[in-house]
This record gives sequence, structure tokens and C-alpha cells, in this order.
Amino acid sequence: WDLRRKAFDRPRARHRDGEERGGSRVLPGHYLVKIKAGDQTMTGAFDVKQDPRFNTSDDVLKANYDFDMKVGELSENAAKMFNQIEATLSEIKTFNEFAANIDSTKAKDLKKQSNELKKKLVSLMNKITPDSSLTGYHDNSGILTSEIGGVSWMSSNPMEKPMQNAQVKYEKTKKLEETLIKEYNSLYEKEVPDFQKAVQSSGFTIFGNYKKVELK
Repeated sequence: WDLRRKAFDRPRARHRDGEERGGSRVLPGHYLVKIKAGDQTMTGAFDVKQDPRFNTSDDVLKANYDFDMKVGELSENAAKMFNQIEATLSEIKTFNEFAANIDSTKAKDLKKQSNELKKKLVSLMNKITPDSSLTGYHDNSGILTSEIGGVSWMSSNPMEKPMQNAQVKYEKTKKLEETLIKEYNSLYEKEVPDFQKAVQSSGFTIFGNYKKVELK
């Protein structure tokens, strides 16, 4: 163990199986470790002590840790929204692929509804994190993940408490995330369920008709 918490999730994060990124360093203190193998569990206690090479007060360590936790929550929320939108867009893509060759008024209405919903979801996704398919220079100011990264960078000095400018940046970024969460919840409480119900009530399915198999 490298004395770090598990890293906070973030949008577009891609990890290899079994890989875990290290996050914030844990605070000095008394810890309990539990190891489980099969039906056996072993526990033990140990102390994490402050690095003697640095003369940093407990108050500074705690202030930085608490600030990291608040910024980490912003990142986790951004990842939850992004991952859900990504999954919904994949479902819409599947629907459109199967409905592409269905020539009926009902199918056309559903495809129109799906495309309108897709535009709103993509728009929200791009407010959370930049489109990875774009190349060249882009102004990412106002993009949630860029703002979160800016807060993390401004509070990266472990030898002193987060400065006032970092606190101000955090509050602005928190307000931005609150706005996006409101937009996200509005879509998933109304428009996404409405589309899902419309698809279900239409009788549309990605599965073909069942044909009985008989041996003559």
C-alpha cells in the first residue's frame, strides 16, 4: 500500500483490469487493516506517521485532505453523469440501428424523438468534459472537468492550507456542477423515461420473432 486512498473516478477514465490509481495521501493516524482469503479473515493495526522530512502541521494536513475530498466529490459526480449519459447514448444508437430499415410512421416518430434526445445528451456530455474526437486548440473554460482540474492544480501545495483563490475557484466550480446536475436530473426524470416508455409501448424490440423448431 502506498498510503494513498483509491483515486476518485473521473469522466473518460480508462483503466486496465486490476489497475488502481493512487489518490490522496491518508492522514497520519491509527488504522485497521483487514485481509480476507477464502473464508478466513485476518486483521491488524498500524500507525501512519507524518513524513519526518517535512515540518507540516496537523491542521495543514487536515485542511488539504478535506479540500481534496470536496474536489474529489465534484469529480465523482461528473463521472457518474458522464458514464450514465454514455450508456444511454449507446442504447439510443442500438435502437436507431435496428429501426433504420423500419418504414412506418411510428418508427419515424420514435427515431425523431431519439435524435432530439441524443442532441440534448451530447450537449450535456460536452459541458461535462471535452469531446475527445476533436483535434486542435479548444477553449475548455466553463467545461466541468477542466474547471475541476483547475481547482486541483491551485490546491496542489501540501505545505500550506488551500489558498483563498483555490477556495473561490472551488465555489464557482461547485455552482457550475450544480447547474449541470439540475440539467442532468431533468433529462433523466422526464425525457429519458418518456422515450423509454414510447419505445416499449410501440412494441418495438431488438429481438426477432421466435420461430418454432420442429423435427419432421
